Amino acid sequence: MQVVSHDRDFLNYIVTDIIHLHKQRLDYYKGDYDSFEKVYLDRKKQRDKKYKLQEKEKKTLLEKQTKTAMDKKKKMEKDGMLQRDDKDYSVKFIFSDPGPLSIPVVQIKDVTFGYSTDKILFRNVSYSLNGCDARQILICWFF
Repeated sequence: MQVVSHDRDFLNYIVTDIIHLHKQRLDYYKGDYDSFEKVYLDRKKQRDKKYKLQEKEKKTLLEKQTKTAMDKKKKMEKDGMLQRDDKDYSVKFIFSDPGPLSIPVVQIKDVTFGYSTDKILFRNVSYSLNGCDARQILICWFF
């Protein structure tokens, strides 16, 4: 089952495994969301630390300019240099205040619906939603 949610408590309750799509690869994590976040941040810190050590060593090797230093630099490049992790991005949404809603919020008048002209499901239905009660539902009368 796949779940998308921004509710941390809900994710912690329902999730047992996480597959994280990041930098064009999938990483698998076992556990709830809090466990994923802890492991992810720990791995990120380790990568950052390794990257800083690599950059420090590379700088030292460039300063020395000896044959041994250049050979070691070439070996590092051949083995694959670590790349700096991109900073995590954040998105901020700003919604302007819509002000009070006009009445009716939703209104339909004399609606007829069917899949064909000889199979009409309902005819001349009218409905108004005058408040903002999310529990209100539309009940269609079939006649």
